[in-house]
Amino acid sequence: MTSIRFALVLASCFALGACSSEPRSQPAGATPQKPYALPAEFFLKPVAERGPEGEIYISGTTNLPDGLKMWVILGPKKAQQDAFVKGGRFRSGALYPKAPAPITGNQALEITALFNGAWQDRGVLSLVGDGGKNLHGSLFKLTDPDVIDSDKMLEVRIRVPLPPVTPETSAINTVKHAVLTVPGMGRSATDIQENLALFTKPGTGVRPGKGWIATLAGPNVYNVSYDFIDGTSEKQAIWSVNTATKQVKYVNESAKLFSWTPKD
Repeated sequence: MTSIRFALVLASCFALGACSSEPRSQPAGATPQKPYALPAEFFLKPVAERGPEGEIYISGTTNLPDGLKMWVILGPKKAQQDAFVKGGRFRSGALYPKAPAPITGNQALEITALFNGAWQDRGVLSLVGDGGKNLHGSLFKLTDPDVIDSDKMLEVRIRVPLPPVTPETSAINTVKHAVLTVPGMGRSATDIQENLALFTKPGTGVRPGKGWIATLAGPNVYNVSYDFIDGTSEKQAIWSVNTATKQVKYVNESAKLFSWTPKD
């Protein structure tokens, strides 16, 4: 635990595939990939996925060209992430990853894209045309309808149902946002999620590992563990949470250290 204790000292100070250039040969019997051709009708079919910590990802299928960059905007706070098309599929980065409570229900979703050099690479623009002039259909609108040579943009506005929050996700979220009191040290200045961000700053010797896992330990009780790397050793911090009362307790030494940071 040397690196963790060193991180605690720093916390007090702060508060007080190898790639190959060789071309790959095509497997024998493989069907050559056909060059992309603009379809008669474009489609974009998004769905929402929920990650293990309650975060949301927008994924789906489309016949837009590979490499096309889109901007995904979700929910009341208009959380934003990029998404890129690859092989007829796309998936955004994590949306609402640090929300105090997981976002739920049917939420407004907007997917947009512009067709210029700031947004798209030359390969995509060679297919869709500068300004999207080769594109057609209901997915696209004119950026300036007052002129005959307006650029086009992708604009999809729908509502999507978000997956339900599992008991395991609720348990993890409760632990992440708990502010605990450690005997002899008092109440932590920040919650466990913020504490971990401080403990895993570069230079502390501690870094995130596999992340969070919740396992049922009894009626309404979960053990919630956080995998991390201390120097070169893989370790776990373990808390216990009652999902009915929202009471969180640290179980092992690592969890106790991560449960407290000093006040200014």
